[in-house]
Amino acid sequence: MKSDLFLLFALALVGAVRGESARTVPGNAPEISYEGRTIVTADGTVRLGYAGIVTRLNFHGTGLSLHARTSSDELYLDVGLDEAAPVFVKVPKGESDVVLAQSLHAGEHHVAIYKRIEAGVGILDVLSLTVGGELLPPPPLPERRLMFVGDSFTSGQATTVEDGGPPMHPDKAMRQNARLCYGRLLADRFHAQCHIIAVAGKGIMRDWQGLRNVRLAPEYFDNALPDEPATRWDPRSYVPDVIGVCLGNNDFDGSAPDQIDYIRLYGLFVRKLRSEAPNAHIFLITSPSLSDEPGKVPLRSVQYAYLQEVAHQLADPHIHVVQIAHYAGVPGDWHPSGTAHRAVAGELEPIIRQAMKW
Repeated sequence: MKSDLFLLFALALVGAVRGESARTVPGNAPEISYEGRTIVTADGTVRLGYAGIVTRLNFHGTGLSLHARTSSDELYLDVGLDEAAPVFVKVPKGESDVVLAQSLHAGEHHVAIYKRIEAGVGILDVLSLTVGGELLPPPPLPERRLMFVGDSFTSGQATTVEDGGPPMHPDKAMRQNARLCYGRLLADRFHAQCHIIAVAGKGIMRDWQGLRNVRLAPEYFDNALPDEPATRWDPRSYVPDVIGVCLGNNDFDGSAPDQIDYIRLYGLFVRKLRSEAPNAHIFLITSPSLSDEPGKVPLRSVQYAYLQEVAHQLADPHIHVVQIAHYAGVPGDWHPSGTAHRAVAGELEPIIRQAMKW
């Protein structure tokens, strides 16, 4: 039944493009470019888990549709067409056809599809794409490569909220848009690729509840889908020039973790990063949510001291510790806002430029 409906959709798209042939290709077609960690199944489906993955393609025609599958009720995308500002698109739960562009002028068009939300909210399976016209070679990816490892901050939670702006959306997933997170902002400024490897609520040695017997950053980092250990990622397929690690908010939730344990586990993780990217500059970034409050343990200062000791023990000149400013969460959501993400990008940009001579 679903295949019949898809055929009817494709035929309707043919009529909409004035007689041009509609072409359907699987998710892993060579005309489709993915920026971010993905995994391909035997039938050509491409699975997207982490926030901030960008799907790009070029075509000559008048329409484009996505045939997708998700188990989420909150699978949200930003779709950018040519030079226009990206528009919000929701992918329905289950298997569906989603029109991304229609009634366009019959010419060459460029599409960028951003996965706004992280894997814990929803995984997107790209089954196929149908174009009313002709698919063109994919756009080349930039040579510079960034990677940011972190938690909900790095994955862009609350980026749609502005300091002093209108009331935030009651749906938490609607407040997350990885296209607006500091990592993707830096990628745009540096004209670089960017992989975001981030899971909400997880740290180096414990999660936000203090649990240690869960999949934490050193474990999910190895996978294309963070909660599926079988989806092993090949690090040789993307070797970054810059790695930013912004972990610690969950490790320090409520109290400072044991110093010896934290420094040891953090150091092991950085050694792993170094083994996979021998020439990368690695930036150990303090959590923007930690603060030094009067009468309490100065968590911001403690984390900074821990990271300095990690760097000291590793004695690697391409490892840098960066203490960014503290950014309070927005009312009703402790995550820093989109305003804060732009500020963090502004803090990190000159530091990275100087180190990389970009």
